[in-house]
Amino acid sequence: MSKSLHDPVRELDTGVMAELASLVARLEVAVGRLEGMSGLQEEERLLHRPDVTVSKFVEAYDDIVSGAVAQYLSLSQKIGGDVQKHADMMKQGFAAVRQIILLASTHQKPSDSALPSVMQPVSKLVTQVMNFREANRTSALFNHLSR
Repeated sequence: MSKSLHDPVRELDTGVMAELASLVARLEVAVGRLEGMSGLQEEERLLHRPDVTVSKFVEAYDDIVSGAVAQYLSLSQKIGGDVQKHADMMKQGFAAVRQIILLASTHQKPSDSALPSVMQPVSKLVTQVMNFREANRTSALFNHLSR
């Protein structure tokens, strides 16, 4: 009797890849807006104001995160192990990107000297995810850490 293996991560590939491509396009727009930002201390203060309404860009990002990304996180938790650890780091990355999109939707370009500090949280998380993947090349689930 042959059992077919159920691979939830592979099932994500089809729909998620299209949504991630759309997300990348949206992020490029957000980066363009980010280039128009200024006054980082003011931005930090405004981020924590409950009366600030989020833009359509932030809402669209939230839709993606609550859809495909939430499904990815849920399936990763079911798989567990290295895949779950990887997904937890990715979740932090998506939250950091949201903060940048939020800033980009409400502010002008920061100075050239301030831009690296705006991007630093995302940069650190990208490095952390890449280092985790490389440190776990021998994992039985390494292919899932590389997608």
